[in-house]
Amino acid sequence: MAVLWMKGLPYPKLISLQLRRARQERERKLAATLNSATVTEAQRARLEQPVDVDAIVRRTFDMIEDEIRFQYVQLGKAYVDVLKFALTENNMARLSAGIFDFPVALELGVATRTGWSFMKLGLSRISASALEPQFRSYDPNMNLNAARRWLAGAPLDDFKLNPIIIQEIRRLGLVPARAAAETT
Repeated sequence: MAVLWMKGLPYPKLISLQLRRARQERERKLAATLNSATVTEAQRARLEQPVDVDAIVRRTFDMIEDEIRFQYVQLGKAYVDVLKFALTENNMARLSAGIFDFPVALELGVATRTGWSFMKLGLSRISASALEPQFRSYDPNMNLNAARRWLAGAPLDDFKLNPIIIQEIRRLGLVPARAAAETT
């Protein structure tokens, strides 16, 4: 779930994946139980009930907000600090600069420096992740200025982006006026 979150999957897709997983698990348990001679009617009835969608949705939100965006972030920060300390103690502090800041990726839900740069420009997490397949082949480590330049010259119409994302990019003034008029 954390990796999918960092890839920028929106909440509805994450919830859908969790629902599919819960339904598959229910079917697996039901099949295994039906083959067992020791199953009671109460156990069988409970397993035959549909998946509680509301509970799955709540659990998914809780997992993202409480575990991924809080607990994992805190543990990740501690891990990175310990790793940097160990590198410094072993005269390898120069390697610290190459450590990927995955706690920030967990918190923001974007897994590349370019995605972070897009978010710093004001784009939403969803828009930054929608652009990722386009810039990944170009440079997944663009800083803020490079991301701004790339976006200003990017052929947005060729990317087949959702019109809401195009409007967000235009509203933020991240494309030249000429390109902004063409995307309407």
